[in-house]
Amino acid sequence: MKLPVVIGGAFVVGLAGGTVMGMRHAPAPAPAPADSLAVARAPAPAAVLSHDTAAAAAKPDTAAPAAAPPPAATLDTARLAATLAKLAPADAVELTTRLTDDELEAVLRHMGVNSASAVIAAMPKTRAQLMSKRLLGGPK
Repeated sequence: MKLPVVIGGAFVVGLAGGTVMGMRHAPAPAPAPADSLAVARAPAPAAVLSHDTAAAAAKPDTAAPAAAPPPAATLDTARLAATLAKLAPADAVELTTRLTDDELEAVLRHMGVNSASAVIAAMPKTRAQLMSKRLLGGPK
């Protein structure tokens, strides 16, 4: 009776020690890729459009302060995922073109495996690769 208890205790201590050491030496997670749609959505700053930065620096800033961006609309991911799962993959991809990568990832995580894989297969190659990498990276 004493031997199984000692072996069980040694196993638990070894498992805990291995886990702690593995966590201390774990590789740093890769940075998340930039949103593929952010460039198309973001307006160019006025300073970038000005070719004469010295003249722009000499002028006093008389422009009105930038307005705060409108609040982001909340996305019901579970409901959208159920709707997209009922559509043909090509139609679902057409509806997802306006979603950011974060929103699309959340929707795909709510879909079933077969539905999500069909939608990813119908996407343009670059976005399909990005979504696959993000989904394989684990939950956020």
